[in-house]
Amino acid sequence: AAGSTFVDRMWVQSWVGRAQRQDRVAFQCTTTSPALVLHLPSDTDEQSLEALVDGNLASIVVGDQGVRINLPRSGGQPRRHLIELRYRFRTPRPAWGTAHFATIALDDPTRVRRMYWQLVLPGDEHLVLPPREFTSEHSWVWRSFYWGRQPLLDQFDLEAWVGAPHRTAPSRGTNQYLFSSLELEPRLVVVTAARWVLVLAASGAALIVGLLLIYAPAARQPGVLLAGALLVASAGLVFPEPTVLVAQAASFGILLTVFARLLQRATSARPTPPLAMPGSGLSDHGSAGSRPAAVVGSDEPTQPRQTALQGSASSSEVGEVGAGGR
Repeated sequence: AAGSTFVDRMWVQSWVGRAQRQDRVAFQCTTTSPALVLHLPSDTDEQSLEALVDGNLASIVVGDQGVRINLPRSGGQPRRHLIELRYRFRTPRPAWGTAHFATIALDDPTRVRRMYWQLVLPGDEHLVLPPREFTSEHSWVWRSFYWGRQPLLDQFDLEAWVGAPHRTAPSRGTNQYLFSSLELEPRLVVVTAARWVLVLAASGAALIVGLLLIYAPAARQPGVLLAGALLVASAGLVFPEPTVLVAQAASFGILLTVFARLLQRATSARPTPPLAMPGSGLSDHGSAGSRPAAVVGSDEPTQPRQTALQGSASSSEVGEVGAGGR
């Protein structure tokens, strides 16, 4: 229809650095309009805005109604264009935690066939909860010593898919995530966390649970163990990706729990010396009469045995004297 716009392919890249965020938007559209009106996020630095139409700098007008991008004249006939935008933001980057990412919005009537959103985070920051409206486009791969998410398409693939020129891509030290949708979502909500916060929280929780299982007998009841297993299984079914991420972050706490268990077994297996019971008759300062008459296994002979031995010795001496006299 006259004045309508159909977006066939759209790619939005949100690159979050240490202190600043910048976005890049590229999409193929078929339109009969002489211009496109876009609405950028409210905190966009309009001085950094750069717009390209079919690879050439476009004439743009920034106003209260949005950003107007003038298109080459088509005489009212539908024409296909490649639009590319790059811009930064005046405000600092979203802090880790619950982060809100606003993207561009197009004036109606506009239809979007397919959209990819690529999120780039620093290497020590991870995505915990993805946006609800999007589908994750990645696979889990082994990275040296942990499992990580690998996007099915990198920046080079996305640029080729949308038809945009190739530009500087994020380094391998960054964490990249890719999501897809069948419609344009101008506002996205995700949950991110710094690596040290994730490891501290997950390992601390695992250590607390492990110590309860070791030193609290009530925590080892079959009902409690069954409830915990069902809770972990339910979390894995509802939130599979965050569960894998948290499970890996909790590995340090699990190792500390195993060490605590080994230490507890070593201390409990050590024998303890016997203690003197009260009223047993043994005293450090008792009199000679309070000592027992015989002690089994003692090297010291008892008094009656000494008397008997002396008596037998005297008899032997008497016998020897008598024999000598005879």
